[in-house]
Amino acid sequence: MDEHMQVHLAIAALLAAALCQCSSATEATTELDIPSPVAVGATVTVKEKCAGASCPSTLKLDQARVEDASVFGVEGAQPGAQVTSLRLEALRAGSTIFRVRTDDGQTVRTVERTLLAAVPDKLTFAVPACSAPLLFGTDHTFSLGVNRFVGSVPLQGSGGVYPLAAEGAELAGPTGLSFKTSSRPTKGSIRSLVNSAAVPFEVYAITNVTSMTLQSAKKELKTGVQFVVDSKLLVGSDPLCADSFARTVTSETPSICDVVSVSGAVVNVLGRRSGTCTLKAVLSGSAVEAQSSFTIQN
Repeated sequence: MDEHMQVHLAIAALLAAALCQCSSATEATTELDIPSPVAVGATVTVKEKCAGASCPSTLKLDQARVEDASVFGVEGAQPGAQVTSLRLEALRAGSTIFRVRTDDGQTVRTVERTLLAAVPDKLTFAVPACSAPLLFGTDHTFSLGVNRFVGSVPLQGSGGVYPLAAEGAELAGPTGLSFKTSSRPTKGSIRSLVNSAAVPFEVYAITNVTSMTLQSAKKELKTGVQFVVDSKLLVGSDPLCADSFARTVTSETPSICDVVSVSGAVVNVLGRRSGTCTLKAVLSGSAVEAQSSFTIQN
């Protein structure tokens, strides 16, 4: 039996054991939160998990160790001293025993758990609620939520390797979850290298933008209160999900409202007094502009 299959079986056994665990709601129960299984290369935090009527305020940890240091590394332990949390890094696929001594101020005991590390064989994406495919401006950095699994079991941990490939964009950070779109219009995708999951997208230049809208999600706009206006860019009838193109936004009615700040597509506006607030936006470096009015009430 190969190591990958052994990890799968160990995960199944641990899940079955977890279903048998229970605790009384009337009795304080102090436990350690030890996430597992963990994606290879990722890090998890070991800390107090407490439930009940009279939980101790802080659980102290010391003498943390693993039987096989080639599978997990322990970080944050201080020789001869107690700490309130530890970090475990999954170094390779496999399993090992983790032991740590806990002190809740009343009882000192040693906790022993089986830790599992696995290489993901499935990814799923948390895609922004926008168009399909996603539409971005050139040279724009965006992020995707990516979940790692082995079989149907979610892998825990932050950081580490995400088996992804990008076309039409390049990695913009070390975590593998941020991407920067091409400097030229193109079609691309972020796709999993271990299953068929993929997120298609299209990239457009500022010269492709045909119009712009100014909209506020807030229905009631009050004097003395800031509100947000979204300056959305469109290519034909399709709005861009996000972009990094600069806009200039001004108030045509400064006695009614003021533009406080402009950050990308987000415009912060302050209502000064009741009346009609009119804003004008210009997409820098183009002839595209928009004007829209909003009612400010006392």
